[in-house]
Amino acid sequence: MNTNKPYAWINVNDEYKILFDDELPNAYPTAWIPLYIHPLKELTDDEILDTFDPHFDADIGDKELIKLARAILKKTQE
Repeated sequence: MNTNKPYAWINVNDEYKILFDDELPNAYPTAWIPLYIHPLKELTDDEILDTFDPHFDADIGDKELIKLARAILKKTQE
């Protein structure tokens, strides 16, 4: 999917009507605001580990902690 084109348009003057099209609507073009989809940023292993408090007391190692964090992130994207 090309993220440079709008995914949809929202009309703020028409009770927030949404048009799912990548072309600008002809009628009242200034009332339509483009909506874009951007890919989610992937976190590096270091970014995941930096998220946890350095005093985080867990009985699991870094690899398992990273696997857990990636599983949680994946589930939230479904």
